[in-house]
Amino acid sequence: MTGVQTCALPICNFTPWTPADEKKLRKLAGKMSTAKVAKALNRSVAAVTFKAFSLRLSLRLASSNRGRRLGH
Repeated sequence: MTGVQTCALPICNFTPWTPADEKKLRKLAGKMSTAKVAKALNRSVAAVTFKAFSLRLSLRLASSNRGRRLGH
């Protein structure tokens, strides 16, 4: 035995991004959590994060309180 374990499951189940997928990502980015965007696109969080980065999209949720100090 070599000590190497093999598995019949595929390591990567790559599905190419379509223009419709990219359009939906652009629409949803910043409006819901990355996990919810991933679920809506039937993709992993990592795949959505990487694609958003490659499209120069921010996945950070917009916040109406950003930049405000507490108590002011």
